[in-house]
Amino acid sequence: MGFRINTNISAMNAHSNSVMNNRNLDESLSKLSSGLRINKAADDASGMVIANALRNQANSLGQAISNGNDGIGLIQTADGALNEYSKILDTIKTKAVQASSDGQNTSSRLAIQKDINRLMEELNTIAKTTSFNGQKLLSGSFTNKTIQMGASSNEGVNFSVASAETNKIGHTSRATLNLASEVGSVQLTMKSALTGENITMKAIDIQYNNTPENGMGALADEINSHSGITGIRAKAVVEVTSGSAIAAGATGTDFTINGINIGAINTKANDGDGALMAAINAKTAQTGVAATITDDGKMTLKSTDGRAIKVQGNVGDVFGGTANQLSTVGYIELVQKGAAEFQVSGIGAGAVGGTINLSGATSMVKDSILAAGSSIAVGSTLKVGTTIGGDVNLSAATTLVLDGTLKAGTTLLSATTFAKGTTTGAAFNTSAAVALSSDMFITAGSTLVSGSILDSGTVVQQDFTVNGVTYSKGDTLTSDVTLTASLTLTSDMTINVDLSGTANSSIAAASTINVGSVLGGNLVSSSSATVSEDMTLKSGSIIAAASKLKAGSVLGADTVNSSAVTTYTTTDLKAGSSLAAASTLKEGSTIGGTVINSSAITLNSDMTIKAGSTLATGTVIKAGTVLTQDLTAAQTGAAAMSAGDKVTVDITTGAAITLSEDMTLLRGDGTAPTIAAGSTFMPNTENSGSVGIDAGEVTNLSSVSVLNLTDAMKAIDTLDAAIGDLDTIRADLGSVQNQLTATINNISVTQVNVKAAESQLRDVDFAAESANFSKFNILAQSGSYAMSQANAVQQNVLRLLQ
Repeated sequence: MGFRINTNISAMNAHSNSVMNNRNLDESLSKLSSGLRINKAADDASGMVIANALRNQANSLGQAISNGNDGIGLIQTADGALNEYSKILDTIKTKAVQASSDGQNTSSRLAIQKDINRLMEELNTIAKTTSFNGQKLLSGSFTNKTIQMGASSNEGVNFSVASAETNKIGHTSRATLNLASEVGSVQLTMKSALTGENITMKAIDIQYNNTPENGMGALADEINSHSGITGIRAKAVVEVTSGSAIAAGATGTDFTINGINIGAINTKANDGDGALMAAINAKTAQTGVAATITDDGKMTLKSTDGRAIKVQGNVGDVFGGTANQLSTVGYIELVQKGAAEFQVSGIGAGAVGGTINLSGATSMVKDSILAAGSSIAVGSTLKVGTTIGGDVNLSAATTLVLDGTLKAGTTLLSATTFAKGTTTGAAFNTSAAVALSSDMFITAGSTLVSGSILDSGTVVQQDFTVNGVTYSKGDTLTSDVTLTASLTLTSDMTINVDLSGTANSSIAAASTINVGSVLGGNLVSSSSATVSEDMTLKSGSIIAAASKLKAGSVLGADTVNSSAVTTYTTTDLKAGSSLAAASTLKEGSTIGGTVINSSAITLNSDMTIKAGSTLATGTVIKAGTVLTQDLTAAQTGAAAMSAGDKVTVDITTGAAITLSEDMTLLRGDGTAPTIAAGSTFMPNTENSGSVGIDAGEVTNLSSVSVLNLTDAMKAIDTLDAAIGDLDTIRADLGSVQNQLTATINNISVTQVNVKAAESQLRDVDFAAESANFSKFNILAQSGSYAMSQANAVQQNVLRLLQ
């Protein structure tokens, strides 16, 4: 290398390196002085993006934690107010219990009511004024609120606080349940107000027989045994009050209550000396009936255990009413928490107690229930709506007038018509082309034969080719396509119908329609089909003659069976159904038409015989049966007997007896026929075994009154409901607070970890950076030395000039 003066390459290199080293030294000093590894975007562009995102997340999580703590404060504010509310409610209930004692009089109950009214005002004050940051918490306006508990949108805890105002809590429904017929077996089905489940209860035989097990009290006990599931409680009310004040006079010697003789009692006006009341109450242990005198001189008879009250004999002159007017089985008071309607139904009075063989055709005048094992003879007609309990073979085609549900296993013969809208439960082949009147859903496995039309708008679900044009899965047809070859569907497909077009989609004859398809037009089958899963036939469908309907099918049209049917589950026959001669009604059947038995029957359970029925000569009435009408000596084959008498020995009737009132015959012991051949059985009376419920009432906390005993008792129920509602509100708030606490704990940990991740990216490592600084500092010093030496080298040129 020669000696040059104008360009000092060595100095230039030293300068360049010094500049870069000084830049690195400046950056190192910047990091050491700020404590940050990233002071500008150039330090780490991608790292800056990540670090900023982490910092944003950490800051947002910090605010979310603050939000959660604010939410906890809000909830604790509401809960604190509700805690005081709860204490006041407890006080009000205590006062309601105090007022529900007959030790209180009108004045003391009025004083209690005034105290309750003041407490109610305070409850409403708490509900209306409790607030947090200007928001009312307990008035019902704090609903659908969100506490943001995350760094991103829609990461919140949603909750509402129900109103605690007195007219918004404590809803209680009450209703009165009465029997449609006074006596008979009643089996209730109740829909739970808690779960919506239908609960069928044990049958209770309501009778006038001085037995608590046959009274309304037993029915109330059965309801209450399921109250944990239904949420419904019951109270039997069996009492009756004379139509007028007790008159001076005397009762007849035949005066009885529940079969227990009270006898001739001399009475004074208004039972002034208490003789009548004392005579009745002296027999309470035997009759279960207690008597009281009202302020206006009337007498109230009340069952002590829910059994029926049956008054007989000559009492009209004293009580101002007949014995029948003083008899009652009572009613049931129902109560449940909430404002829901009671959904209660009853079935089954007057059930058959032994097997009956018909000697003549029977037409049902009301719905009948045939027990499992009953036989329905050939030619019997099953009316629309009948639920069959055995397989039925049709002897004639049936056109449905209502939708019908066919159970799996049902066989539908050739020429069966399936109406539009039918959901198929079996594969079948069409016997003729059909133009669709609405879209039709065809399931995989169905075959559309050549000539079938797919209308414009149909979405193709598989690849196929027509006339050289390939249609792919997912395509939407823009014009009608007529198949030139059979197409078996590998996926479900809906054939579109464009009613505005000139041609609708159609299914060609012989097409196979598989299980689960929903028809868009009426189809007629060309071959038999066995239903493989339950199938609903739409109204207008025709079931061909000889088709077999499986047990459990619900008929949509009258059906005439061509062979005998033995039911193996309960069969519900609709009114109008006909049972042919020789049909057998099993024990437990509830008949809806007059029946004449063709052979003697031995009862294997008690049997209620309806008024109008005829017991043929030779019928055995078992000991213990309570007569409901007078019987002549000819009818009993012995001495005459009176209504109300209890048979003490078995009686074989010497003449036919037509019942004027329902009567329960006790089951036979198998040694003699109980019901003679040729006896006539009347249908159950209209609504027999069913129940009626009044419109009832719905109360809430604001309507609490204790001014009389009845209202005070209702107030206790309402307050129990209000306390339950309040506990529900507080429990929900407690759950939300626990959720907020858990969320705060979770995001606190997350925030720490996010900050740690950000620190790894953003914060400087002082140990490493100090080493860098020392290196750059040394390089700066050595660079200065090198540049000095490079400049000194050019001094050597002067020597050449000397």
